[in-house]
Amino acid sequence: MQSFRFALPILAAACLLQAWPQEKKDDPDAPLKALFEHACSQCHGTDKVTQSRNTRERWDAIVNEMIGRGADITDADADKIVDYLARHYGKDK
Repeated sequence: MQSFRFALPILAAACLLQAWPQEKKDDPDAPLKALFEHACSQCHGTDKVTQSRNTRERWDAIVNEMIGRGADITDADADKIVDYLARHYGKDK
């Protein structure tokens, strides 16, 4: 009986870990979220960003300002990040 006491938590953890990547695959914005988190967290926490609500134009200005301050973001990635931010942290959310 004692071996089951240890096996159950391990089995539960394995099931959770197996299901977690599938959830990320099902989220079409997962790659954009990862891009945003990688680019923005190099200089500050993402909570600073996600607490804001801005228009798409304002997000575009903010991302370009961060590029001007040295953020290593390509133009193509900047557009993707702005789209992600506007969709999830837009003024109307």
